[in-house]
Amino acid sequence: MRIAIITGEYPPMQGGVGAYTEILARELATQGHEVFILTTPPAESGSTPGIAVSATMAGWGLGQLAALRRRINEIQPDVVNLQFQTAAFRMSPFVHFLPELVAPVPVVTTFHDLRFPYLFPKAGPLRTWIVHRLARRSARRHRH
Repeated sequence: MRIAIITGEYPPMQGGVGAYTEILARELATQGHEVFILTTPPAESGSTPGIAVSATMAGWGLGQLAALRRRINEIQPDVVNLQFQTAAFRMSPFVHFLPELVAPVPVVTTFHDLRFPYLFPKAGPLRTWIVHRLARRSARRHRH
């Protein structure tokens, strides 16, 4: 199976989402899957066979969505796994629309740290709505 994992952080970047994603990718590759990591610099490719790291995302804003869609079209994955944490995507609201962006490829979302971030505290109901929207549009959801 070809699996594209989209993450806002990946080693050598510090953070739990990146560390979790690296372990997941390694395990999937060990099971024989082709894994493609799509992230931002300064992520680096390791030496694990079956894992290709592409740290070409300049960010997660509206302008970068076309580049992300092109990359997904090139990879032609069977499934996209979104490793979601608001802060890892620099608070960008656009990652919440990933399921529509890559359709018809199914998106499985792993939610990390669902506590409301202390940044942008006045978002209130809008924050709740957009996170629930992502969960509803995802083919599957998993809370880590």
